[in-house]
Amino acid sequence: MRWWMFAGLVMLGCTPQVPVEPPQPPSTHIIFLANPAECTDIVQLPSLQPSLTPVAFTPTKPSKGKPQRARSPLEVVTQAQKAARVAPTAEGFFGSSGEYTYVWQPGKTFDIYLTLDHPTLVFLPPGERLVMGLYLDKNLFTVVNKRVGQDALPYDAISIVPILPEGERVYPFKETDTFLLSESGRRYLLHLIVGAVGMQAVTWETPGITPLAQPQ
Repeated sequence: MRWWMFAGLVMLGCTPQVPVEPPQPPSTHIIFLANPAECTDIVQLPSLQPSLTPVAFTPTKPSKGKPQRARSPLEVVTQAQKAARVAPTAEGFFGSSGEYTYVWQPGKTFDIYLTLDHPTLVFLPPGERLVMGLYLDKNLFTVVNKRVGQDALPYDAISIVPILPEGERVYPFKETDTFLLSESGRRYLLHLIVGAVGMQAVTWETPGITPLAQPQ
């Protein structure tokens, strides 16, 4: 029994010892970036898929009234000319003046009241000279045109008076349209109304009239 124990001890003493390697520390290599990293904000982009919203369908009810009729050209012209008219107001008689002053506006039609009892004077603004216009029936109106004023601001003054045709007791109509065209290019659209009361004088305020050069 002793020899067996002795043989075992000899075998243990002769067994080579395998060294145990200690664990390796983590790598400490430093990596340098070409450009330093920067902090950026993360933006949540909206979805490219369109959001579908259910649409409620409401059936239209047929109109119970009559279908709207398109206006005729005559109705269109009549309504447009009526909408363009400018009637006199109390503000136009500045300082209790007997002369009425309109503010000129392009495309507007200015009412002028006439009477058989006296003429009505229509004055263009200073510097405005008549080129064409005031075409009226010679059997129904007496029209006199004179150029007045001096220096660089002459202007035209027109006298208008209705006349009763021979053999007539009542004036044949009450209203008519005409125009005045000046050298500056302004168009004065007039709506003449013949009645019991007429205006004594009418003129206009215009924005910035440049006086025309006098002919040599």
